[in-house]
Amino acid sequence: MVGIPKSTRSGGPKTEAGKAIASQNSLKTGIYSNIVVLPGEDESEFHLLENQFIKDFSPQDIAELTMVLEIAVVVWKKLRLERLEQSAALTSLRGINYDYEYKSHGIHFDDSTRWLVDHLDVLTDEYVETYSYLADQSELYLDKELSA
Repeated sequence: MVGIPKSTRSGGPKTEAGKAIASQNSLKTGIYSNIVVLPGEDESEFHLLENQFIKDFSPQDIAELTMVLEIAVVVWKKLRLERLEQSAALTSLRGINYDYEYKSHGIHFDDSTRWLVDHLDVLTDEYVETYSYLADQSELYLDKELSA
């Protein structure tokens, strides 16, 4: 930096408070963070995953244990990224308001499907399970050509 005296260059935070804030810079997505379990995540879920890897691989020494623990961290971060990706996709779909926008994305559907897209928050596991079961049961009767 030519022309700027060395004493006025930033060089990073000097106070403990500033250092604490700067240490959290990589937490935006948590990809490069040294903190494995981010605020808002369930630490017990991570430990369950970690323990399952230890159980599955049965490491015999510290080198193997270190590799297994690293695998657990990588898988945890991958799962986080998948959740972020799903959230971004749902947010993007919610932002589409007109049928022609859906069609421009190659999505064509009827009114009931449109209702689901507009109300994605109802798509719980229980909802999907219930309606999947009903659809499967309906298939049994479609083949028999029954009428109302």
